Amino acid sequence: MEQEVVILNGHRLPLKFCQTCNIYRPPRASHCAECDCCIDRMDHHCPWVANCVGKRNHKFFLAFLWSCALLATQVLVISILELMQRIDEMLYPCIVSIGTVFSLYGMALYHSFLVFTNQTTRQQVIVLMVDQKASQYLRQRTNRELFRVLQ
Repeated sequence: MEQEVVILNGHRLPLKFCQTCNIYRPPRASHCAECDCCIDRMDHHCPWVANCVGKRNHKFFLAFLWSCALLATQVLVISILELMQRIDEMLYPCIVSIGTVFSLYGMALYHSFLVFTNQTTRQQVIVLMVDQKASQYLRQRTNRELFRVLQ
């Protein structure tokens, strides 16, 4: 089978062929095993929304995350106000609210960072894996050279 090539901004990019969908995928597209289809600029498959987050719905996913974070903040504020009146009953809901707020804001900030830097979660994870392997290789090489010098 002949490899398809597309030219973007003067650069030749080979298109990958998806055996399952039987199509040539555009750059940054990926096949989702959960949805069983190719997703353009796929970020991840989200169990919260039971769908893939990609080019067409990433802004809605980000709005969903920020609205959940704001709702959790409201619940936290109300829990703290109630905690001041009834400390025995409201301590556990307040602790749960604090954990929820931090995790939701963390995810919302992380996905906002990805949007502003035009990256996807998949690309970020691949970069981290490559950096980890590279740093492990450099660490082993440095240790061998250090050991050789100390002999």
